Amino acid sequence: MIFLRCTARVTKTLGLAPLVTQSHGTSPLGDWYVNLIPTHAGGAFLFVNEQSLLAVVVPNGTPNLMHVFVARVGNILSMIGVPNERIERELEHFHEIRVAKTNSKRILGVMNDLALHCQLAAERATPEEKLSLSDLELSLAEMPQATLEYRRPMQVALALLQSSASFGPI
Repeated sequence: MIFLRCTARVTKTLGLAPLVTQSHGTSPLGDWYVNLIPTHAGGAFLFVNEQSLLAVVVPNGTPNLMHVFVARVGNILSMIGVPNERIERELEHFHEIRVAKTNSKRILGVMNDLALHCQLAAERATPEEKLSLSDLELSLAEMPQATLEYRRPMQVALALLQSSASFGPI
């Protein structure tokens, strides 16, 4: 199980009723925070992992938002070098998703910074050279974060998944 910790903008846009809870999900990566960021193309949902600060972006209006979110998590984990077996094991935690309110100003601050990077990337995109969400997410995963003691989100995610792996190194 994971919790999606949604901003008020997300709960209003999606018509969700978040839980008020201090509980956490079962994933080694922890819960995911979600915000809706405005772009020229109509906005995008920015999902940020609470432990590693890995980011996933899904355009607003995407059908089956949660299925696409889970697929994009699998995609970023693959791009940073997590083996397929470990990705499948991680994604098992996503079979039950609960919605809760945000509870970390630190992560909301990081999300604001990442949102700006996403907005700038969207503005630079042209009809000939469209924005690649995978490239954007990988660039965010490689960006050192002050709140991670200047480690990269991909390094932290790999370490978290390594420490919970029972079948050998990643």
